[in-house]
Amino acid sequence: MDEHISTAGIFRRHRHDVLNELQIIRGYMQIGRHDEAMRVVDRMAKWLQSLTQWQVNGGEFGEQLMWIASTCPHVKLVDIEIDAPDESSVNAFAAWMREANETLGMRGLRGEISVRLAGNTGRVSFSPSDEVELIEAWQAAYPNIEFLE
Repeated sequence: MDEHISTAGIFRRHRHDVLNELQIIRGYMQIGRHDEAMRVVDRMAKWLQSLTQWQVNGGEFGEQLMWIASTCPHVKLVDIEIDAPDESSVNAFAAWMREANETLGMRGLRGEISVRLAGNTGRVSFSPSDEVELIEAWQAAYPNIEFLE
């Protein structure tokens, strides 16, 4: 895990994200928009379930990846394949995850990813794939990660 980010800090951010979602649900319930509230519940449940997938399928980096993903509610894992990645590729991927989450959040979007980390490279399939300018910018900023549409 990055030295400058403590486990307590990560948990605090995760708790903040979960509480924000709960406030959105509460607001929808108070104004009688139950369908929207259920969509938020479903979205939140899928994201929380994806955290387990990071931990279970992330190999020796599973716990680190799970903690990173726990602070990225705008990015949901669909599939992961880990094949002996080196620490630099995991750190580059972690930096991309944080950037992707922040960018998607500012745009009011959520993304789904399939990830493969092996050796010193990574491969990410990203949806929505119509965010071409994002994918091109990420490819330039993270040359060891191949972004697929």
